[in-house]
Amino acid sequence: MAFAAGLSEGLTALGIPSEVVSPGRIFKRLRDLRDPSVLKILSTTGVFAALFGRRVICVAHGFPRADAQGWAKLLAIIASLKLINRCSGARLVAVSHYAAIHLRTIFNLRVDAVIHNPLKPLFLETFDNSAQMRNYVTYVGRLHPAKNLHRLMPVIRDLLAETPGLRACFIGDGDQRAALQNAVNGDPGFEFKGSLDSAGVRRALHRFPGQRRYLVSQQIVHSVACARVAQSRTVLFRLQKNV
Repeated sequence: MAFAAGLSEGLTALGIPSEVVSPGRIFKRLRDLRDPSVLKILSTTGVFAALFGRRVICVAHGFPRADAQGWAKLLAIIASLKLINRCSGARLVAVSHYAAIHLRTIFNLRVDAVIHNPLKPLFLETFDNSAQMRNYVTYVGRLHPAKNLHRLMPVIRDLLAETPGLRACFIGDGDQRAALQNAVNGDPGFEFKGSLDSAGVRRALHRFPGQRRYLVSQQIVHSVACARVAQSRTVLFRLQKNV
């Protein structure tokens, strides 16, 4: 629901009335679903309702994988996206160019646009620079096997070993958290913060002037999730400006 909530917040700030409806309640709003004067932005399992709607934008947050979702769900998702492409009143968008490329090239789907995940205004506010300076490699997201963080770990450990004072911070939770913590074997250079609210994430992501700043790009993590070889320094970017 984070994507929908962020999008609704942005629309409200622009003076456009909006409402977040859970997928389980969509068909109770059939009149709105069929009303062309109401723009519907359908995400996750809500995209299945696009077949019954008019003036609909469907959001793909990634692309289906049989190993993660099973063949039955993969085929159902692809079938629904194919039907969406045939609906004159529906458009398919992706949240990243990476996802869009795979939907187009692997599944031969028409992706009409890329709309990146909305950024909350909180992350655009000025930050108090009087706090303690830090050097961190930071990851924010689910700790899930599909992200292949276990492949990134050796690269991050090498980077920490080569850079005195550099630490790694993982923000998020998931099925792979225990395995990742066991992999670092209590190394004090690795921190696992668990799930944080928006303010906590903002504080963790802030970088101060004059310091080394590293960010594990989510776009690259998506790439690594489908790669067989991930032992590459290219997954780490040194940023020359504040994040």
